[in-house]
Order: sequence, then structure tokens, then C-alpha cells
Amino acid sequence: RSWHRCEEGMRGARKGKRARDAGYKYYSCAYWQRICPMMHIENEAFVHSQRPPAELSAARLATLQAQLVCDGFFTLEPAELQWPLALSSLTTAVAAVKARGWPATMALV
Repeated sequence: RSWHRCEEGMRGARKGKRARDAGYKYYSCAYWQRICPMMHIENEAFVHSQRPPAELSAARLATLQAQLVCDGFFTLEPAELQWPLALSSLTTAVAAVKARGWPATMALV
């Protein structure tokens, strides 16, 4: 039921955007690819071609896990996290989903 209420609310938020999105279901890949063509939606080949953003030793991972258990969070040094993707694509995607009436976080789903 809560999902249904959310769906109804989003329908109302996007009323003016319907003409552009006619024929696309919001839960389909085609809908999100149309809104965010710069993103790799359900593109397993792309995902598997990327290196992980952090390659840490077993000892460092154990330290981070202990920090997470103790403090509820951990922090990485800037040199430990190498973001392999262009953040400009993500900011463009955020703007695109917001323009359709979706919350910005939908760009990450």
C-alpha cells in the first residue's frame, strides 16, 4: 500500500511531464534510458569492465570494518578512493530526473 501511495504522489508531481514520456513505463529500462541516455542502465558489460573504486589490503579492510562496528561509519583517505567514472554524467542525470519531477536520488537507483 505504501508503494501505491508513493506511485500516486509521483504521478501528480509529474503531470506536466507526461506528454514527453507517453508510452514509457517508469519501471522500464527504456523510460530511464530516455531520461538519462548518458547513464549505463542495466549495462552489465559496462559494469564488469570497470575497476573497483577502492582496492584495499586485507588489513585495511579489517580496520575499516572495526571502525564501522565501533562508530557506525568509516572514512577513507582521498588517495584510497579513485572514482573511475565521470561525475559530470551523474550531475547531468540528477538534473534530468529532477526535471521529470523525480527526487534527485532516483539517479542512483
